[in-house]
Amino acid sequence: MDPAGDVLATVMGMNTARDVWTMLENSFNINHRKTFDPLMNPQGSQKEVEKLVNPSYKVELNCSRETPSMVFIKEHRELMIEGEKWMKDAANSCTIAPALVTTVVFAAAITVPGGNHGNTGLPIFSKEAGFIIFAISNGISLFTSTTSLLMFLSILTSALYTEHDFLFLLPEKLIIGLVNLFLSIIFMMVAFSMIIYLVLGQRQWILA
Repeated sequence: MDPAGDVLATVMGMNTARDVWTMLENSFNINHRKTFDPLMNPQGSQKEVEKLVNPSYKVELNCSRETPSMVFIKEHRELMIEGEKWMKDAANSCTIAPALVTTVVFAAAITVPGGNHGNTGLPIFSKEAGFIIFAISNGISLFTSTTSLLMFLSILTSALYTEHDFLFLLPEKLIIGLVNLFLSIIFMMVAFSMIIYLVLGQRQWILA
């Protein structure tokens, strides 16, 4: 007679040993966290638990003919819907800034500071070091802002998210979009500073 074995068999029969980590039992359950932070998701907790359980439990069916993964997806359906709504709202709000930055730096690229030579058409300040810094910074800002805009639009235009998207794909897209947005603003400010230097560089009393 093995008491421990009897207890385990009873628990297995109650359908909890393999499914307990998938249930939203109460507000203190680690899987019940909201997705305000896309990096904190129950799917990640599921992967950690999978490393601890018997591999055979991952594919074993319960009395309802469901695997643990199927139970997990069913129990977190509402949480996934809320996460999708939050992700799209965040992406929608973040598309405004890179769109504005792209417009500004593109206009600056085709309207060079100081104008062009009438004969050659080359920028007047083309030989200045400040102009080279402006051109490089403006180009990087245009590239990063466009990348950021595309990342946010890809989140908005996705027709349907799966539970696996919340683990890697969506957080990566959001982080890439935010990092590129941050870089585009920095390089835009550098380009603007070079414009001020080129146009007003000889007027020390203004810059003082």
